[in-house]
Formats: sequence, structure tokens, C-alpha cells
Amino acid sequence: MGNGRTTCYLRDRSFGMIFEKKSTRTRNSFHAAATALGAQSFYLRPDELQLSRGEPIRDTARIIDRYFDGLYIRTFGQEIVEEFAQYMKNPVINALTALEHPCQGLTDLVTIKEKKGDFKGLKVCYAGDVYNVCHSLMIGSAMFGMDIYVAAPKGYNPDPEILRIANEHAAVSGSKVVITQDFDEALKDADVVYGNTWHSMGENEEQKRKNESKNLCLTKLINKLWKKLVKMLSSCTACLDIAEKI
Repeated sequence: MGNGRTTCYLRDRSFGMIFEKKSTRTRNSFHAAATALGAQSFYLRPDELQLSRGEPIRDTARIIDRYFDGLYIRTFGQEIVEEFAQYMKNPVINALTALEHPCQGLTDLVTIKEKKGDFKGLKVCYAGDVYNVCHSLMIGSAMFGMDIYVAAPKGYNPDPEILRIANEHAAVSGSKVVITQDFDEALKDADVVYGNTWHSMGENEEQKRKNESKNLCLTKLINKLWKKLVKMLSSCTACLDIAEKI
């Protein structure tokens, strides 16, 4: 490194990567991060593994454990990741399942830390699919003392176990976890606003979800935020000109 510091903490290490779902950011960021830390990463195509022919996960996990120093895996069921972890001695990193997206949650926390400086007492507003990204954000926010308000249509609730874990962390950190159908309640006085798609990968109810979430969509969120911005900067002529065009 030009500044005399080294970041090759994983020199001569190698990691396997299994991605059963499409990925642009997670997969490539893992590749880049491994390289920056001095490690090599190898993409293992799911259709080329013996798993695709019915080999038990435990057998594949044991083999990968002997060849690599760890595994990144993006898959469907949380139980798949947990079974790999059960039969591997080396680390297994969850790169997304239907239940959780912990690496995304960590990067969200880093971004909030960079922009806000501290977590304690912040309010996070989340509007989007109550799915893996939301679950990880709920747990992370509660752990670090941020109130999190999740705006979702009736019937779209977090996984009960995730909600239980988040509430346990909130009780320790002194924060709140609120699930509401009132978008305005979630948005009021929010320090961080998180908008996400209403249709996650692997789901087959896209149109139904769009219809039921139309009052909680990102467009409404942006409009509300813009009105707040215009009100706050009403003395700025350029700002008002932009508002007129929108």
C-alpha cells in the first residue's frame, strides 16, 4: 500500500462462493474484498456441483471445508446455510437467504455511522418488502439503539422469530421496534429513511404485492421527503425552481 499500511490480512487464504440466486453487488463486492485482503475467491457454479445431482449438503460442505478457508453462500432457505455451517469447521458467510441478508445489514449500519456519527436515539423508517433485508435491518437497528419503524400493508408482517430477536435486543439497548400500516407514522421525524422493492427475489406474487403496497411505495416516500426539503429550504430560489419542474 502506498501509505505503508498493509490490508493483506487474508494472504494465501482461499474462499468458495456458491450463489444460487442472481447477484451483482454482493457477489462482486465479495470478490473485490477478498482480493483487497490478499485472498482468492472461487465461484462454484451450482449447476456444476454434485449438489445439482442430489448429493447431500453435508457431503458437499465437508469437501468445501477441506479445500477452502471459508464459504460465501447465497441461497433460498436459511436452513441450507445453517446446514453448511453445521458440517464445516471454517466460516460460512450468509450472502442472502429468504430470511436474512446480514451483510447488507452490516453495510447499512456502516453507512448510518458514516452519515450520522452515532446510532443511539436515531429513528429509522423502513418501507418495502418485509423480507430478508428488512429482517436484518430490524435486528441491527435494535442492537445499536435505533428505533425502527417498519411500514407495511396489513398481513405483511416480519417473521415472528426475527421480531422476537429484534425486540429482545431493543429491550437491552433501550430502542423500539414498531410495525405499522401508517406510512406517515413511520416517516415522522425519521433520521434515516430506507426504501426497498415490494417484490423480493424468488417470490411469485409480484402484482398482488404491488397493488397492496401502493400507498407505501417509494414514489410516495420521495414526494413526502421532497416536500419536507422544499419547506426547509424555501428561501432557496434554485430549490423552488426544481420543485416546480418536478
